[in-house]
Amino acid sequence: MQGRSPLFFKGLVIIGIPLLFEVFIFSTLLFLQNNYIQTITAVTQTKQAVSYAGELGRLAFTYLTNRMSVSFDIEDQNLTNFRERRQQIGTIGDWLKDYTLEDKTEKRVILPILRSIDDLVKKADSLGGDRGGDSPVPNAMLGGKIKVIKSLSRQVLDITDSLREFRRAQLKKGETALQHSATLNSLISATIAASFIGNLIIAALLLRFFMSSIYKKLQHLIDNMHRFGKGQQLREPITGKDEIAGLDLLFHKMYSDLNAAQKSKQNYIELLRKNFEKPISESKLFLATLKDNETVSADGRRGAERSERNLERLLKLIDELLLLEQKARQPNLIELKKTDVDINDLLKRSVESVSDFAAKGQVNIELDPSTCTINADGDKVIQVIVNLLSNAIKFSPKQSTIKIDLHNNESELEILIIDQGRGVPLNLQKKIFERFGQSEASDASEKGGTGLGLPICKDFIEAHGGSIGVHSENGEGSTFWVKLPKTKVHV
Repeated sequence: MQGRSPLFFKGLVIIGIPLLFEVFIFSTLLFLQNNYIQTITAVTQTKQAVSYAGELGRLAFTYLTNRMSVSFDIEDQNLTNFRERRQQIGTIGDWLKDYTLEDKTEKRVILPILRSIDDLVKKADSLGGDRGGDSPVPNAMLGGKIKVIKSLSRQVLDITDSLREFRRAQLKKGETALQHSATLNSLISATIAASFIGNLIIAALLLRFFMSSIYKKLQHLIDNMHRFGKGQQLREPITGKDEIAGLDLLFHKMYSDLNAAQKSKQNYIELLRKNFEKPISESKLFLATLKDNETVSADGRRGAERSERNLERLLKLIDELLLLEQKARQPNLIELKKTDVDINDLLKRSVESVSDFAAKGQVNIELDPSTCTINADGDKVIQVIVNLLSNAIKFSPKQSTIKIDLHNNESELEILIIDQGRGVPLNLQKKIFERFGQSEASDASEKGGTGLGLPICKDFIEAHGGSIGVHSENGEGSTFWVKLPKTKVHV
């Protein structure tokens, strides 16, 4: 069986500590509640004992007086149910025996009292000679009766005094039990309050523990994941030996490996550019000489011109790959040299750059003159417009017109390049701004595109804080738009 992970123990701490605390509080409350119930029961029983002790003294006294009345013919024996009285005395006596069963001190007090009452009842029964009595005493001698009655009276007084002491002790015991119940009640309230405060403290401590040991590490890891996705430098590795630290360490290793791979690819492309530049330049020079040689056939000159364009395309592809790879490694690589430039002048210069290409493709370019000055890198903006115009010329039919409109809004400047070409399908309108994202696979061979021009344009415009996109319907032409924020714009 594999060992437990560090996160497992941290989770055990977060769950176990509150659980143990609640078990402790619950056990304490249960213990206090049981004691409170026992104390209240004791208070009730002491009250009952006090009541029964008083009742027992009264029954003993009335039993004796009733027997005396019957003995002297003052009262009819049938008016008093002595059997029922003796039964009441026995019931109360049994209850008091059970009550004092577990307390040896109280038992030693109550048992002599009960025996004395039993003796009193037997002697009182001997006075009356009733059918319920035992061994009746002859009534011939009045003096003998009076002597017995005096003895029984003193016995009643002794019983009454003993019961009074017993009741006094029970009242004191009841008061003690009441005080104890009040103390227990206070302890229960204090335990509930301590439970509430303890839960708050434990929650705060566990929250701090969670924040320091788990949450902050997760935030650190998530930040490194975002940085990894953006190709940015990662934050320092997370300290510790738990799974989060291990995952973060893995991200650092992946980042290092990816940087090494990108650097190797960059070095390879730079080496490729360096090794290709000289032979390609020499080949272009030869092809230019061949193209201008009138002794060469027209097909040969066209072939030389086509080969020259392919060599230029190859160098351009390598340069664009270098730029994109550098930007992938350093997102802030693009440096802008902003100045206040006339946007109309930039558009005219862009049109002049593609005029020969447009004439060759028999495509007209219309520019709507507008006076507007914007703070931007003029060379970068021209490169973007030239690329968009070149693409529009490539995909426009002969004798068609490309329009350049300028919309000057409150917050931004928008340049629109509208062609009458085949259009861009909706599912490819975002893809064409990605690397090698041409609208059709055949464009690279038929139109001479590299699939890198629009991604570079996107980088240039976003470096200005703007955006670029296209509105198009397949077969109905395209409208490429460039939006530049109006920072330091003068109209």
